Amino acid sequence: MVFVTEPIATPEELKKWVLIAFAFAIPLYILLALIGQANPGFPAAIAVYMVVLNAGMFWRSRGHVWFWITIAALSLAHFLLIISIHWPRISMIGRALLPMGGLDFLMIFGSMKLAQRLFVEST
Repeated sequence: MVFVTEPIATPEELKKWVLIAFAFAIPLYILLALIGQANPGFPAAIAVYMVVLNAGMFWRSRGHVWFWITIAALSLAHFLLIISIHWPRISMIGRALLPMGGLDFLMIFGSMKLAQRLFVEST
């Protein structure tokens, strides 16, 4: 079985999307820290970074409805997860959250790839 899929971002495009993802994540963290929600702010910023980065990797598929539905569903799932967890009032360093961020990246990438295969194959 051959899947007709659109290519993922080139290394040059990926570098651009890393910066765009930071441009979304850093202001979110700063805003949450300013309103006294720094504890969930860091995981929220990581989640936004991962969703935006994966959206950039699949940006060539932005003309498809499945792309936007998948991004919306992943964003909603992250939002609900972040607001439902009681975040401790301790400082979390990046190295402590790196394994979760990597797993999050892989789960989002897998979800996007699965949606791409399901909906591009069926059309």
